[in-house]
Amino acid sequence: MIRLDQNKLRNMYPEMTEEFSDRMHRMVHALPLQKEEKQVKRISFCTVVTAVLICVSITTAMAAGLVFSPRMDAVMVAEDALELEYGITQEMLTYFHRETEKLPDGSYLVTYEGIEQMDIVLGKYSIVVRDKNAAVQWSHDGMDTAGGLDALAWGSDQLNEMIRIHKETHSSTEYVAKAQEIAEKQGAQPAESMAVNVLTEQEYEAEQTALASESKLSVPEMEVLAREAVQMVYALSDDQVKMMVYVPEMSCFNRLADGKLCYAVNLQLVQAQSEDPTEFAEYTQGDGIYTITVNAESGEIESILYESNLYGNG
Repeated sequence: MIRLDQNKLRNMYPEMTEEFSDRMHRMVHALPLQKEEKQVKRISFCTVVTAVLICVSITTAMAAGLVFSPRMDAVMVAEDALELEYGITQEMLTYFHRETEKLPDGSYLVTYEGIEQMDIVLGKYSIVVRDKNAAVQWSHDGMDTAGGLDALAWGSDQLNEMIRIHKETHSSTEYVAKAQEIAEKQGAQPAESMAVNVLTEQEYEAEQTALASESKLSVPEMEVLAREAVQMVYALSDDQVKMMVYVPEMSCFNRLADGKLCYAVNLQLVQAQSEDPTEFAEYTQGDGIYTITVNAESGEIESILYESNLYGNG
């Protein structure tokens, strides 16, 4: 296994904030959380469109020899619906925490809730996916989003502004401070920190060795599947896929809530390199961190999470 030199990695990506690093740790190592079912009232106009899009995606995946889990299929439908209904793009999802739950009737509830410090202004999007149809609701539906970052509810316009600010300044300080100011005016209480069960280095290595011994697929095989899945889902070019760096330090074996043994493959893409290690590399569309959860027994793609890293930089 080739291990990435840490100095090279730091030059590729600016230093992560402590909060973003903690969020990435939870994302890679934590098991999915169970959540209560939410009733979704508004039916998205994009029902037929998302059904067509996911059918095309499934056909393409089958042709490439890839198999996506029903959970992953539901996430793709949900994200298509979010963009069509609310203009929430893949880049913007870095500001949200995603959870996916299978409901008793076989449908899936996919939620996107604003991350720490911005959960009040960004709110929560809930998408119920049933038979490839999506019903979408936003907790701020009906609220006025006019007024830029002074608005009480932040939608796609504010998210675009946040991305613009971050690309120019490589800092989230301005809009995070504004979000906190609005939250305080509304009397919001600080969110409680999520407890994380942290293993010692020896415990972690022992756990990984034990899980790896149960895997039917090798890590290189799962890395190949991960690259193929990312290229298909995000329409990346062959050159972009070749530029992706596999980071074993951020990849690991784990078990899903249903007991499935999986391997979370961490791929990172930075297309514009800075010759000066003290300067930020210019962001190019597609840059970021891709975490692909591959079933270690069947090779099925259980989940893909994309972080544009526009919030973590600086």
